[in-house]
Amino acid sequence: MITLADARQQHNKNKVAITRGKNLALERQQEAMEFKALCHLYLIYADLNKRSSNADRSKIAKYIDPILGEYRVIGVNEKIIHDYLDHLKHCHLKDSTRNRHLMLIKAIFNFAIENGFCISSPVTGFTAFKENRVPARFLNNLELKKFITSAGHDVNTEAGTLFIFLAMTGLRIGEAISLMLKDYNPGLATIFIQSTKSGYGRVVVLNETAKSIIENQLRKHRTGFVFRGRDGVSAMHRPSKAFARICEAAGLQDITPHSLRHTFASLSLINGVSMFEVSRLLGHSSIRTTEQHYSHVTNERLAQASQRFDDLVMSKSG
Repeated sequence: MITLADARQQHNKNKVAITRGKNLALERQQEAMEFKALCHLYLIYADLNKRSSNADRSKIAKYIDPILGEYRVIGVNEKIIHDYLDHLKHCHLKDSTRNRHLMLIKAIFNFAIENGFCISSPVTGFTAFKENRVPARFLNNLELKKFITSAGHDVNTEAGTLFIFLAMTGLRIGEAISLMLKDYNPGLATIFIQSTKSGYGRVVVLNETAKSIIENQLRKHRTGFVFRGRDGVSAMHRPSKAFARICEAAGLQDITPHSLRHTFASLSLINGVSMFEVSRLLGHSSIRTTEQHYSHVTNERLAQASQRFDDLVMSKSG
């Protein structure tokens, strides 16, 4: 039980703290806040400012809240974060996935510091895990032709058209299904994507096949979304059944709709399109992103160029 002397001593400490400009109510809030409460506030912010908020919410609900949620924010230290990341490894999550968890925790603490919920971050000194990147699966010329033929004969003509468009533009499926006919510019042969992974819109230059698809869709629908769902009005949902059916008919395995993007980029590079141009076509914010994903393709081209030089020299010397 607190004594009168203790109360007077605490009162005097409070007076000194207030004189020095300290916000005692805020300090008490900081000391009491649990990490799950901070995550809840962060998600409110993320919903308004980040396109990846759904992915953040999934990580928080499945892993972060159950493991870190009961800790007070000021009590989360480096060891606790190390233990959390080790737990993810024991759950057989890849290093790339653990890196995304680390980035999310860093973002949460940056949010906490900016809003006065804590004064420092326990993850400042953490570095990303080294990822062993496996070259993405892409189709060769023959496989791509088989896929396009199969897509063109699928019973779901709208989905088949969508997948041919993806193969011919390298767009992400989420970008393609959000396209609007009003954003097509026939004079410049471009279409504007309002919704991209980065959160910023961008203009896509269309080749003849892609342009023809847009113009056919324009004649068919006149206005609204380029690619329609079953009701003929709303945007198409991700047609996974149609994609599986098309792949089976083409005799293709182990590919996803995103493999069409990798195919567009890889075949472009193999056929002499520069890394810079491919980066612009894909809508990457930096050419470094393109290089990280497709360096294996350029390495193959360099090897071929080196061999051509060897053939040239040795054939002349012979």
